Amino acid sequence: MKEQISDDKSEALDSAVRQVFLEDWEEVRLRRNMNLSDMEKLRQFTRMLRRSKMFASAKITHHPNLPDRGI
Repeated sequence: MKEQISDDKSEALDSAVRQVFLEDWEEVRLRRNMNLSDMEKLRQFTRMLRRSKMFASAKITHHPNLPDRGI
């Protein structure tokens, strides 16, 4: 039982550390993007739009968790 409690504590600590790291990384990324030139911001924005269009038109053809239905 003690082992399970310590595992729960370590998982909670790992989760907290990950959360802090992600928040710090997000701030670094935002500051870096804020200092980009206007042209680079436009390139990133158009890249985002192209990716969005590509993902919207994507179709899932393989379902690894479902049995094969012979389609």
